[in-house]
Amino acid sequence: ITVEGPDEIEASFVEGVTTVGLVAGASTPDWQSRLVRQRIISLGRASRNTPLAFFARLFRVLVLSNIHVGLGAGFLGWAMAEVVGYALPGFFFGLFFFFSQAMHLMNGYLDLNASRYNDLDRAEFLVKYRPYLFCMALGSLVLSLTAAGLAGTMTFFLIVALSVLAFLYAVPWPVTPLGRWGIRRLKDVPFSKSLCTAAGWAILLTVPALVSEPPLAGADPASLELSIWAFAAVFFQVLARGVRMDFQDSLGDRIFGFRTAVTVLGWRSANRLLKAVLLIWVVLLISASLRFSEAPFLFLIVSGPLYNLAFLPELGKRGGLSGFGFDALLDSQFWLAAFMVLLWSLAR
Repeated sequence: ITVEGPDEIEASFVEGVTTVGLVAGASTPDWQSRLVRQRIISLGRASRNTPLAFFARLFRVLVLSNIHVGLGAGFLGWAMAEVVGYALPGFFFGLFFFFSQAMHLMNGYLDLNASRYNDLDRAEFLVKYRPYLFCMALGSLVLSLTAAGLAGTMTFFLIVALSVLAFLYAVPWPVTPLGRWGIRRLKDVPFSKSLCTAAGWAILLTVPALVSEPPLAGADPASLELSIWAFAAVFFQVLARGVRMDFQDSLGDRIFGFRTAVTVLGWRSANRLLKAVLLIWVVLLISASLRFSEAPFLFLIVSGPLYNLAFLPELGKRGGLSGFGFDALLDSQFWLAAFMVLLWSLAR
């Protein structure tokens, strides 16, 4: 059949079909071919009734509802607690999970129009289950604030501040001297999406332990320095993830004027930026391991820079992996970080 886009593909197209060949003309944009491919895969997945297909659909829901990345935040927070050297209470895991899941769901709706060009599967999921996901996001935010309250007043106000800043990220400023350069909100600042997300994760996973009542992390110079190294490790891990996402989202970002690494620098320069981030990340983790040999920074190299270089070679390439499989692989690095730290703790 000949189609102009994914909307023209009916569910009956995949009935009884095991193999589909996709051919596009030289003038067809790669993003349109990717969306058609996503639609065929999605319809094929929905038409299967095997146990494996059921678990694949379940995993897709976990990824697209941001439960997968929320759990990743919780596991990475546990790993940073092991790095700094304190026991992570259960409600702190809930704080990390619920807050990150709520924020990523909110950002998904803020970027919904762009997602129609970047990730049709995610966009359709967000639209189809909007009422349920909205309630989930609101409930997760309330639960994260409840967990923050259990940690103490300072932690509670820290999470409130992060929530307000996340909301204000996309709100236009009433008066700004930067309007002549097209900067009318924080979202318009070049690279702000990746940088703000990385900073938000780093603050969420390391600062509450310092301001909780009583503080979980020690106030001695060595513990404070370890917390700073842990902050930097989280920051660069999430920054590298953000630049990876910029490649996936480049078309929609261009259409709607988002100034990400790819839209500002172009593909080649953004690839060089990603490699620079990975190199700085490796140097940081090696330096931290030399400074604190008793902490698992070398183990984090495996789950961080090496995972990005060796296990995700197609991410950031035109026509590469897309859809929820892209998000699942990208965010699994947080799960792997916790696993590597667990191996380190067992080997001690």
